[in-house]
Amino acid sequence: LSYKPSIIKNYLRAEDTMDSLKIAQKLGAIIKDDTENNIIQIIPPEKLTEPDDILDCGNAGTGMRLYAGLLAGIDGSFVLTGDKYLRSRPMKRVTDPLRTIGAKIDGREDGNKAPLHIRGGKLLEMLGFAKDTIYNRLEADIDPFTYEVVGEKDIFVSEERIGIKRSKT
Repeated sequence: LSYKPSIIKNYLRAEDTMDSLKIAQKLGAIIKDDTENNIIQIIPPEKLTEPDDILDCGNAGTGMRLYAGLLAGIDGSFVLTGDKYLRSRPMKRVTDPLRTIGAKIDGREDGNKAPLHIRGGKLLEMLGFAKDTIYNRLEADIDPFTYEVVGEKDIFVSEERIGIKRSKT
């Protein structure tokens, strides 16, 4: 998911990548799949929306961590789950730093195990306070479509993309 349409040639059609596409679709993206030429086109929605179903990451741990970070900043209620193997893997290295900046995440073992329930919202207002924590603990897991690392330790957040509106008063 990005703010522009994406075209991916020679898309790896593995379970993990296909599960990630299904989640993007449940969040409002339009997926065009040209199987004959092995090309995927992803057209992002104007605004990511709360799905009417649970988001299943299959066995994709990286997918769960990336989506946890993305969804924590979007208004709505989201549940991320996975197969029995993913549900047994620890998630605190993601959930704890996100909670540091105000994310509301619950799950088994105090948010260490999936399914994870994420109540997204305006957590990023505290980002300046916690950016070093996020950078150091989630460096490999920060969603590249929402966050950009600028310089060594500055993180830029596309607030418009994730639906945060600032009051002018």
